[in-house]
Amino acid sequence: MSVRPDGLPVDRSWLGRPIDARPLFGPALAALPYTLRDSTAPVGTQVRVIAEGPAASGR
Repeated sequence: MSVRPDGLPVDRSWLGRPIDARPLFGPALAALPYTLRDSTAPVGTQVRVIAEGPAASGR
């Protein structure tokens, strides 16, 4: 069981066994920098990448 940011427990056991879906996103993830580079946005716009989870935190 894990804990939410507000300290309450979260039961995820009903979800079943976790799978690693990262390989399914390889082509889209590889294209992301080029998509961002080629997109046009108003001057002053900032693009931020927000990632959460064990892979993002290095655990």
